[in-house]
This record gives sequence, C-alpha cells and structure tokens, in this order.
Amino acid sequence: MVGRNWGCHREKLFEINGFDEDYVRAGVGEDVDIEWRLLDHGLKRKSMKNKAIVYHLYHDRWYSVEDEQDNMKIFRQKVEENNIRCLNGIKTIDPN
Repeated sequence: MVGRNWGCHREKLFEINGFDEDYVRAGVGEDVDIEWRLLDHGLKRKSMKNKAIVYHLYHDRWYSVEDEQDNMKIFRQKVEENNIRCLNGIKTIDPN
C-alpha cells in the first residue's frame, strides 16, 4: 500500500484499533502497518483502478532515510510480535 489511497468500513478499523501511534515519523511504516493488520484480519483488497479519481498534491519529502529505516525496524518488530490489534491506537486516543 505504502501511502496509496484506500478505505474500509469503520468497524474493521476499530477491530484492529486503527493506526498504530507508535510510528512517530513519516514515511514507510504507518501505512504498511495498517495494511498488514487489516489484511491479516481478513479484509480483502478490491482494486479501484479506473473506477475512482485520485489527486495527489506534490510535496517535498521532509523525512530522512534514517527515519524510514527506524520505521521499518518498528514495523518488522510488530510483524514478528503478530499483534493484529495494535496496543497504541484509537482506544488510546478515545477510550470510549
């Protein structure tokens, strides 16, 4: 996925506790993590190629290669631990 546009039903996002807030840097990591957890939780991909309009605004890359490497280290650790429902997600921000 790596930052591509995507969507899912709200309840599926809550079942895995949303985005993992352990990722504090931009770049690779947070998008790859949520995709891995959603797919492992049983969500199926469906291509929207030629069915949806996507706009991307150009922006400078403001994170470093070291930031990416740090995120990938976190990601590999999380895959190894196999926590599909992240510990630091939506419920951390809004416990209701």
